[in-house]
Amino acid sequence: MAIMETDTYIGQGIYSISRASFIVRANQAAVRRWITGNRREDGQPRPLLEVAYEPVEGRTTVSFLDLIEIRLVTRLRAEGVSLQRLRQARSLLSEQFGVRHPFAWGQLRTDGRDVFAKVLEEDSERVIQASGRNRANYVLPEVVEPYFRNIDFARDSQMAERVYPFGRDGGILIDARVSFGEPVLSGSRIPTLVLAGFARAGDSAASIARWYGIEPGAVETARVFESGKEWAHRLLL
Repeated sequence: MAIMETDTYIGQGIYSISRASFIVRANQAAVRRWITGNRREDGQPRPLLEVAYEPVEGRTTVSFLDLIEIRLVTRLRAEGVSLQRLRQARSLLSEQFGVRHPFAWGQLRTDGRDVFAKVLEEDSERVIQASGRNRANYVLPEVVEPYFRNIDFARDSQMAERVYPFGRDGGILIDARVSFGEPVLSGSRIPTLVLAGFARAGDSAASIARWYGIEPGAVETARVFESGKEWAHRLLL
């Protein structure tokens, strides 16, 4: 069930399911199932993710935090974490810590099988297991490694603020407060989709770079991102 968190999309990011799936290189049909859910015995859907926005004219859109959650779920599913364990983790973290988007929370960790949350108690750090048979039990911090890479988190809420899909030095930034969350060149507000559009139309990288006052290499970075090619060995999830 979607939850309307805000009256405006400004600063929250907005993506169609197809665009969100493309950005994080997820299977679109799987993403739709995670959001709309499979039918239970009572006929009601059982979604994995509760997205921020209500459908508009029958079209589902997602926010930046939803995008980050889709990104993480995609990676965890690829590593073999079951949907059951993900549902367990999401339910426990949401209820115990009051986190609406736990898979976009900077305290999250994983060992590739289960999901954990790092918590502070009386100035000491512990890790709580949020999925699997021993969920809600504490484990040693050494059991898990920091999982989120190339994401900046807000200091107060520890929620994701921006992500660098090609790595921090890869030239691309996604920030909900910039261009409604569309991927842009780092240090600018130039959407990669715009640059790639010119390239697809036949304009040279040198010409596009001159129009926007950027380096031709930045145009190529945008083109590669929007083509989806070289994703497996260039994208750092």
